[in-house]
Amino acid sequence: MSRSTLASMSAERREAVMRALASMLQYSAGVAKLQQDPLWKEMDVLAAELLQNADAIAQEISETAETAIGQAIRLLSEYEISHPSTNFSYH
Repeated sequence: MSRSTLASMSAERREAVMRALASMLQYSAGVAKLQQDPLWKEMDVLAAELLQNADAIAQEISETAETAIGQAIRLLSEYEISHPSTNFSYH
C-alpha cells in the first residue's frame, strides 16, 4: 500500500483497513496454529497489536502505519502461498 493510498484515506478508513487486516490475521493465525505453521505466532502477535492500537496508528499517516499494514499483508500473503488448498481461508 503506497503512502499516497494511505494519505487519500480518512483516519476512520485507515482504522477500518487495519482492523480488517487484524481480523484476517487473527483468523489465519488460528488456522496456522492448528496446521503447526511457524507463521502463526507472528501473525497472532501483529493481529493483537493492530487491534489494540488501530485507532492511534490510523490518526497519522506515518512510517509506522505503512510498516504495520505492509507486514500484515506480507504475512497473509506468505501464509496463503504456503497453503493454497486450505479450505479454512478467511479471504
